[in-house]
Amino acid sequence: MCLLLSFHGLVFQTKFVFSAYLQFLFKHSILLMLKKVKEDTQMKIIIFGAGGGIGKHAVTHALNKGYEVTAYLRNPEKLTARAENLTVVKGEITDYAWMKIAISGCDAVVWCIGVNGDGAALAGHKLLIKAMKETGVKRLVDYGTPSYHFEKDQKSMTTWFPGFFAGLAFKDSKKEIISIGEDVAAFGLDWTFVRFIMPTDKEYTGSVKVTYGKDKISFSISRSDIAEFMIEQVESDRYLREMPIIGG
Repeated sequence: MCLLLSFHGLVFQTKFVFSAYLQFLFKHSILLMLKKVKEDTQMKIIIFGAGGGIGKHAVTHALNKGYEVTAYLRNPEKLTARAENLTVVKGEITDYAWMKIAISGCDAVVWCIGVNGDGAALAGHKLLIKAMKETGVKRLVDYGTPSYHFEKDQKSMTTWFPGFFAGLAFKDSKKEIISIGEDVAAFGLDWTFVRFIMPTDKEYTGSVKVTYGKDKISFSISRSDIAEFMIEQVESDRYLREMPIIGG
C-alpha cells in the first residue's frame, strides 16, 4: 500500500515538474518570438557620408530613434559616435560592389554627401541607385539645393536666388546638383529630396520650416536640424517623391 502511494506520488510529482517545464518552454518561446519580432521590425538604415557635417548628425539622430545604423564613410576616424546598434563601414562611393553589399538588408538609404562640381557625387548617385534597384532597397532620403527646381516650386527669392547665385559662382556644382535631382526624380522608387540653402554649424533647434516658395523661411539652418529632418523622412510619407525646401 505504501509502495503504491509512493508510486502515485512520484507520478504526480513527475507530471507537476513536466507541466512546469512545459510552461517554462512556452514562456521562453514567447519571449524569443517577441525578441525576434523586435529585431525584424527594427528599422535598418545606411547613411552615406556619415563623417560629414550633416552625416554625423544624421547618425546621432538615427541612433536616438533606435534605428540599426550602418555608417558608410571614407574616413571612419571622423565619426566619434559609438553604439551597439552602429556599424561603421569604410568605403568609397566609387566602389559599386562594396556599396551593394553595404546596403543589402537595409530598409532605407540616407545620402549625406555634398557636391563640389567634380562629378564624384553624381557618379556615386548613379551607382547607388543601381545598387538599390538590384537589392530591392526602396527608400532613399537625399539632399541638394533649390538649384534644382521642383514642379511644386513657386517663384520667390527662396526658389530663384540660390540657382541664380550658384550659376554665377558655382557653375559646375549647380550642373551636378541638377543632374542628381533629375536622377533622383527618375528613380521610380520611394525618394525624398531635401533642399536647403545655407547650412550652418549653429546649435540644434528642433524647429524646421518647409516651403516651396510661397511661405518665407530663413535661408540659414543648422546641419543638425537638416539631419534630423532627413531622418524623420525615413518612415514618413509626408514628402514622398517630393523636394521640400527647409530653413530655420
